[in-house]
Amino acid sequence: MLWRNINRMRLKFPKDFNISPISYILSEDFEAFQADREREESANSLYILKPVAASCGRGIKLVDSR
Repeated sequence: MLWRNINRMRLKFPKDFNISPISYILSEDFEAFQADREREESANSLYILKPVAASCGRGIKLVDSR
């Protein structure tokens, strides 16, 4: 998946691959998402929660870091 490749490259080359926000598929990456939310730098973060693709954009929510 493209987002995993971008995340992997962002870890290796942070200055060059800061082109999109970090993405998670919660069913697979929930622990990584939780770890990101608990970092002190993420205290004022805002997350976009998108439902499955068949939702056609309905149900998109903004969620804060806590």
